[in-house]
Amino acid sequence: MTASAPGWHVRHAVSRRLDGAVLAAAVPVLVVAAWALSFGAERVVALLLLAPLLEETALRAGLHELLLARAPRIANVSTALAFGAAHALLRGDPLAFAVALPAWGIGLVYERWRRVRLCVALHALCNAVWIGWAMGAWP
Repeated sequence: MTASAPGWHVRHAVSRRLDGAVLAAAVPVLVVAAWALSFGAERVVALLLLAPLLEETALRAGLHELLLARAPRIANVSTALAFGAAHALLRGDPLAFAVALPAWGIGLVYERWRRVRLCVALHALCNAVWIGWAMGAWP
């Protein structure tokens, strides 16, 4: 898109705000990662960087996009349920299915802006909150 295209300035401003949101989400993720790594928890890096990147790429750019093309009304719910089911099965814990709720919220963001990087940032933020809580950083 060129600078002379209609609406370019609005789209550019929105894109800059979204990039700011990604950076804002990165700050607590990095703080939790640094804190956890001080305890020798290298696994945290995988949970805060690799898992969000791989899972959101597969689910949003893969499954969610496929469902949006074929069944747009149920795309987000179906993707969130698949995400929850995968976590429950892989962890062997039915309570892990609860991740379907934040996955649904992240899916709403994806459907609005179609930016996987936003989903990765939100996913990492959710993981950071969960890790901080699990490690006793807050009650």
